[in-house]
Amino acid sequence: MHEFCAGEHGGTHFDAPYHFNKEGWKVPDVPITRLVAKSATIDLRRTETKSLASKHLENWKRQKGVFHTNTFLIIKFGWSKYWNNRNQYIGIDVNGNIDFPGVSTAGRNLDCQFWEHCGSWSGCCQCGS
Repeated sequence: MHEFCAGEHGGTHFDAPYHFNKEGWKVPDVPITRLVAKSATIDLRRTETKSLASKHLENWKRQKGVFHTNTFLIIKFGWSKYWNNRNQYIGIDVNGNIDFPGVSTAGRNLDCQFWEHCGSWSGCCQCGS
């Protein structure tokens, strides 16, 4: 595995690629250059959304320009306001299903109009509060 990407569910830590791929890097093997990068922030705390959508990226691009290669995308959903309510913080809905902030299908499937490099959703995405 040559790329590290943290999903929206694990914002406090990362699992080494080895955790998912026995031929991948273990934590000490991950080059520091894969963990340190410039960042871009999209602040959605004043919205009711729990999903980063293409319109949010379009707004960011209009204001700031393109997302550069090897830039971490930080999405502020304001989820930390629920820290004192376990069900809300974990995102357990009335049916017991987990429902918390993330990236919409449209957001994940954006083509390279938003990224200087062409490829999959590999910016990567780290949702935070």
